[in-house]
Amino acid sequence: IGVQYKVSDDLSAFATLTRGYKGPQVIPAAQGSATVVIKPEIPTAFEVGLKGAALDGRMGYEMAVFYTKVKDYQGQRCRVNGVGVLVCLGESISSVKSKGLELSAYGKLAEGLTVNAGFAYTDAKFPANWTGYNPSDLRDPVAGTTIGQTSLGGLQLVGVAKSKFTLNGEYSHSIGAAEGF
Repeated sequence: IGVQYKVSDDLSAFATLTRGYKGPQVIPAAQGSATVVIKPEIPTAFEVGLKGAALDGRMGYEMAVFYTKVKDYQGQRCRVNGVGVLVCLGESISSVKSKGLELSAYGKLAEGLTVNAGFAYTDAKFPANWTGYNPSDLRDPVAGTTIGQTSLGGLQLVGVAKSKFTLNGEYSHSIGAAEGF
């Protein structure tokens, strides 16, 4: 669900609430590892921002802040199991939260010149007291000890960049009947 308010001809404000669903997963048994069933993932996201135009409409921009809470986040842990086989098993993390901001600008700045730029900052951390497998200690984890485990609590989620910057530009020009870029 979302709302949008047109502040002026060149500026709009918006807010959205989104709820999703990612079905459960079944990881079949592998040599030395049992079958695992992972719960469905249910994200709820809020976003508030502005969209606008500048330079007589040649450039567009967007600024937004977001907050997402995911119930039963579908992650995975990889380790060498008791029979020496590398196994990556999916598992649910009860709750993961992320928040951040996104900025983008795009448009045709001059005849034949288009640009696209963006920046995103995302704070997405493992919950407190969450552990992962220790790559320096490949033994099977032993409950109640640190054997085979390391603390991931408060660290950035694997595969989620803390910050990301993109910049793309293209200049094209007619060369007779062809066009070069």
